Amino acid sequence: MNTLHGYLAFPTYLEELKRELKLAGYKPKKMEVHGDLVLIDGPRKKPVWARNIWSSVERIHFDSVSEASKRLKALGLRWALLPHLHHRRAKLIAQDLRLAHAKPFRFPIDPLPLKPIGSFTLLAPDELLASAHCAQTVPNGEIAFQEDKDFPPTRAYLKLWEAFTRLGKMPKPGDSCIDLGSSPGGWTWALAKLGAKVISVDRSEITATINSMPGVQFIQGNAFTIDPAQFERMDWICSDVICEPAKLLALVQRWLLLHAEANFLCSVKFKGETDYKTLHAFSRIPGSTIIHLNHNKHEVTWVRLKPESS
Repeated sequence: MNTLHGYLAFPTYLEELKRELKLAGYKPKKMEVHGDLVLIDGPRKKPVWARNIWSSVERIHFDSVSEASKRLKALGLRWALLPHLHHRRAKLIAQDLRLAHAKPFRFPIDPLPLKPIGSFTLLAPDELLASAHCAQTVPNGEIAFQEDKDFPPTRAYLKLWEAFTRLGKMPKPGDSCIDLGSSPGGWTWALAKLGAKVISVDRSEITATINSMPGVQFIQGNAFTIDPAQFERMDWICSDVICEPAKLLALVQRWLLLHAEANFLCSVKFKGETDYKTLHAFSRIPGSTIIHLNHNKHEVTWVRLKPESS
């Protein structure tokens, strides 16, 4: 089995990915870097800062565009081009392949595609890298949406849309949600648009039009000191609050004690270097998933879905 794997960094986060791979035990001199793609010969990892993972990467030497296309067709059915070098030649190869096209998602209508796709990129006019076994089912792991540019106060709601799309799970009409640290109200808006009942908590008021939405109840208060015991069963506990990761971890742990059957979805934000110590603490919470979304910046999204038996 080919053990050469590729890890595609999010734009501007190549150094974060390399650091994470180094912490996972890989030596920098073992990393072969092509643009935002890091190649490593070794056991497959699942780094947070990779937007796609190429498994069993093959180096293919070819004499012509038609030969390159033929070789790729023999490996897989659908492909995505990762632009890097020799763009015109790469596009000529891609024209002869069945490509996976990335169209903006219509939330909440469009699910994440299920069919696998492969990825390739050119290193030289006669050499390419290819993987028919990629982790993502959208080209280069990129998810874009048909945005609502009129109502939400910021674009932060896109993080929720992307997380729900990737999870294949979201609040249902009538679900009880709480949005901790909600101002100006983008996440509250996104939850209420799904028909959920939303308790929106912040020291600063949310946008008036969001506060007046059906199902929204605004509580002016501190997201970190509000008592979880005052609320009945919650279906979703969400937070996009700006704070140190350790402070968010303490908040989550308090809510888990009394609302263990809720789904949790929180942004873990970093100032300076990534706080891997706290991230590991989040990952040790049973049922946890940590992902970096296309719509995240220097932050990750921590998710804990309630146990299936609940």
